[in-house]
Amino acid sequence: MLKPVLLTINLPNPTNPNWDPKTSDYAELWEGVTADAHSIMVMPDSGVPALIKTQTHDAFLDIHPPLLPEDFNSIQEVTSFTEVIDYIKTNIDEELITINLGIATHPEADYLGHDLKDWILRIKTAIGSDFSKLRWRFSNTWDCYGYKTRKWIPWFLDAIKPINENHIHIDIANVNFSVKLGTVLPEANVKFALCYFNRMVRQDMEKYPDSVFKLNPEQRNKTFMCLNHYPKWHREVIVNHIQEHCDKEKFLYSFIAEGIRVKGYEDEEMPLRGNIQKWQDTPPRGIMNDCYFYICTETFFFNSQGFYSDPAIHGQNIEPFLTEKSLKSAYYYMPMLLASTCDSLKSWRKAGFESFPEIFNESYDDETRPKYRMDKILKEISRINNLTPKQCHNLYHQPIVIEKLRHNKEVFNKYVRENTIHTWYDIGKLYKEGKWQIGLNPHLDEIFLDK
Repeated sequence: MLKPVLLTINLPNPTNPNWDPKTSDYAELWEGVTADAHSIMVMPDSGVPALIKTQTHDAFLDIHPPLLPEDFNSIQEVTSFTEVIDYIKTNIDEELITINLGIATHPEADYLGHDLKDWILRIKTAIGSDFSKLRWRFSNTWDCYGYKTRKWIPWFLDAIKPINENHIHIDIANVNFSVKLGTVLPEANVKFALCYFNRMVRQDMEKYPDSVFKLNPEQRNKTFMCLNHYPKWHREVIVNHIQEHCDKEKFLYSFIAEGIRVKGYEDEEMPLRGNIQKWQDTPPRGIMNDCYFYICTETFFFNSQGFYSDPAIHGQNIEPFLTEKSLKSAYYYMPMLLASTCDSLKSWRKAGFESFPEIFNESYDDETRPKYRMDKILKEISRINNLTPKQCHNLYHQPIVIEKLRHNKEVFNKYVRENTIHTWYDIGKLYKEGKWQIGLNPHLDEIFLDK
């Protein structure tokens, strides 16, 4: 049996080898970025050509020795097209090689001037009949907005023509986009996947190595949690509503862009545009355990392409997508009011999670007009704000709600357990029969043993 190997490609930018994301126009926004030049938002009009996308935004569960077996990692890195060919020719008879390539967050960064088709044809020419032995992974597990698919899909299908469809695996960070790709590529293995599942677990293991987060059965002090960082219209509206029309003492909320910090946790919050991943993925447990409900202000509220839009605009360009913001609901056992694009709750449920009509009027998810959708969300915030602590406690602890919360955590853990990257970075080897490492890491035990 051939050993499975993932061949990752870390390319310099051939037209501008000195280009550095830390000193580019994106440096302020993406401080601390260490990925290659084909990473996050390399756009055709930025002065940096799209070329070929190699960054797939995977997140690994970094478990330090002595837990990891020696043969857990089957990921190999090369840094040029020549090295790709040399590696394939040297190892094709001993290894089942999968070429790892990226899918852009912004589709036009792929279909305008991208070299994917050229790379595939050049590889086929260079290795001849051995081309049929290769497997291919195309992935973006970070953010995938799902707009302009009518242009992206034909471009992609044309580029991959030489590849046997059942040799293709796609991991994509958008539920609806994964369905579309599965329809046009029925023989490929297409999966909805997010790097945030592994990232959140990894951060929690770092911060709390000896215990997993448990559902809190006790009385809580706050009604709602609402954490905000970057400035967006919907976040400003919701925070203003909390401050002007609600009992602020019932909320644990922040808006870091506006200098508003969670009371009692100011020293732990990261600065604006700094490296916020530790707070972004896993806020302090004291916050998560002290609130009943979660107002999730996702990345987008408007179904239009831009990051910032006029509230009157209600186009349908962006497919609903989920990030670590939504996933906090599942990881931390919190019923969620989702301030996002319309149909986002439908995507949440399509991903296997449950929503909570037992607590919230979820008709806001059907509203295509942003202003009216926001009005419905604010109405729900006000309604729950007017409840007593006992009423909130009883709402939260309805048997059907607790069952759904436990279900959502199990679904979250399943996404971690079945993460495609574990094909080549096999944390699951810790849990094969007879392995002595079982029981040494409570986080992994919960995920891989369904504890």
